[in-house]
Amino acid sequence: MSRDATPCRVRLVRHAESEGNALGRMVSRSDPDLSPRGVTQADELAARLRRGLVSDPVVVTSPLVRALRTAEAISAAWGGVQIHTDARLQELDFGELEGVQFLDLLESWPPDWVRDPTVACPGGESYSHLLERVGSALDEWVAATRAEGQSDIVFVTHLGPVKVLVTDVLGGHWPVLDRVVISHASISTVEIDTRGRRLLDLNLSCEESDAR
Repeated sequence: MSRDATPCRVRLVRHAESEGNALGRMVSRSDPDLSPRGVTQADELAARLRRGLVSDPVVVTSPLVRALRTAEAISAAWGGVQIHTDARLQELDFGELEGVQFLDLLESWPPDWVRDPTVACPGGESYSHLLERVGSALDEWVAATRAEGQSDIVFVTHLGPVKVLVTDVLGGHWPVLDRVVISHASISTVEIDTRGRRLLDLNLSCEESDAR
């Protein structure tokens, strides 16, 4: 089997809970650290990944602190496997909505930028643009991983990137986007080979209470 035909499994990991998440705020480009609960989640997530993977994975993370701290816990579970950062894995830019309480948006939910992927958040980014950048990161890291003869990648990223990649794998039916639940410190797995992309797992949470 050629390297290009080797199945590659990408674990899409949403970072553990941040201090901003704990306060119920819209958090994208601001950079809070993990909450105390998030630190525990990151360790539990790392242990779960370690049990499920035989070989060392390629670990790629958003450079934002909440993702980086989660990636560091994963790296430690493998005795310090290298961590790669990629700015394309950052969260959707919420623009003027940064720091807003999420509950304050629910009365008019879903907003235009959720219903239509081409519409940007006020002063921010659209889901179409988000998919373009995280999709390019996915393609490049899969190619590089195969070139090294490896087959497992862990992307440590945010809610938006996981949602758009899952939606794209399921055929790009955008109404699905707002119906997909991705918990903190959860794992969703995409397998990629010559037949295309398939979703193997969705929202496997390290906490049973969050697996919903």
